[in-house]
Amino acid sequence: MVNPATDGPKIRLFHEQSGKKTEYRKMGEKMTKDEGMLREETACAPVLAAPNFFLPFKLEVDASATGAGAVLLQDGEGGVCHPVCYFSTKFKRHRLNYSRIEKETLAMLLTLQHFEVYVGSSSSPVTVYTDHNPLVFLSQMYNHNQRLMHWALLAQGYNLDIKHKRGVDNVVADALFRG
Repeated sequence: MVNPATDGPKIRLFHEQSGKKTEYRKMGEKMTKDEGMLREETACAPVLAAPNFFLPFKLEVDASATGAGAVLLQDGEGGVCHPVCYFSTKFKRHRLNYSRIEKETLAMLLTLQHFEVYVGSSSSPVTVYTDHNPLVFLSQMYNHNQRLMHWALLAQGYNLDIKHKRGVDNVVADALFRG
């Protein structure tokens, strides 16, 4: 919905006493409008559902070239999925050069770490939906990429059921980090 405020235009100031230039982020008009829309949307009921630890959780995860987003869901009354928590992050500079599968795997692992309280000790499998089909076969891959092998081992510590979801259907996770 909204890119972080760190993406705003920069203002450069020069301090005469110290002789140093300092950059500050300026809140633009578009950001203010987007922020207002975000406040209105999150104020409408129901926004978040309280977690029920007796029901299985679902994760929708997505990554782009610059960041990752996810939503933790749980089935409510009438079989309707309700969000429990949201997560989004921008990739650090060195992670921008990762391959597509590395970014998608990293997005899933960062999400699992963020939601560790909910999914870490879950007895029922956590269903992870991703729009990157090769991620479904992460545990079965034989890969020479040390990073992916390490991450596949980390993912084995969770009770996961990874499923593919078409990109056009994975709109919630996608909206969390695209502006």
